[in-house]
Amino acid sequence: MQINGAKKKRQSFPKESWKCCAFTQGGLSIHQIAAKSVITPDTVKFHRIKLFEKTGTKNIVEALAYATSNKLL
Repeated sequence: MQINGAKKKRQSFPKESWKCCAFTQGGLSIHQIAAKSVITPDTVKFHRIKLFEKTGTKNIVEALAYATSNKLL
């Protein structure tokens, strides 16, 4: 049951936002994520901000904690 709930929560976020979050969890910087994803650093920042807004978090550490505690990553 929890897995289905996690899938529903994850689906409400853009895939790119989760990708940026996962790369950050892996230790990549904004510039490294941008290069790996073939997007600009500003786009990475945009996806992070959208993730913060939707999760009610204020920074990437809180967003990673949210994702981890809700089994979204």
